[in-house]
Amino acid sequence: MAPKDRPRSGSHVFAGSVLRALCQPQVCAPVAGAALVILDIPVPKFVIDSLHLMGQPTTGLSLFVVGLIVAEERVRMTLEVAVDSLFKNLLHPAIMLATVYAFGVTGVLAREAVLLAAIPSAVITTMFAEEYNILTSESSTTILATRVLSFVTIPIVILVTRSW
Repeated sequence: MAPKDRPRSGSHVFAGSVLRALCQPQVCAPVAGAALVILDIPVPKFVIDSLHLMGQPTTGLSLFVVGLIVAEERVRMTLEVAVDSLFKNLLHPAIMLATVYAFGVTGVLAREAVLLAAIPSAVITTMFAEEYNILTSESSTTILATRVLSFVTIPIVILVTRSW
């Protein structure tokens, strides 16, 4: 059997997958940023200003792209989508609320933690689903469902946490 035809071990496959993942911009950019922070390497102001300028439109642009994806996909409320949406909008804030109480976190930090847990599903999941053509309809439906459900859940979370 030629060396190229030999089956690779699980550790070689895993190492190759990790290496390929690290070469992806959505992985290597945060890793590089974390390394700069950990190593306390100063970033020039013009670089920060440039990144800030590029980052300003990302939220609106990502929502626009998801809108295009949702318009393209068939919206189907399946059991999986319903469970995922309920978990994201109800279970996540409840778990964070319990965690905040368990660790004795109070004030603005506690309120922000619970509110952040209550926000709808991340838009990037739909972009990944579209890019890799996996669960595209479910992902776009979940994005839509969590946003609609958040019209009810976020005000409730604000009411629950308003006295903190």
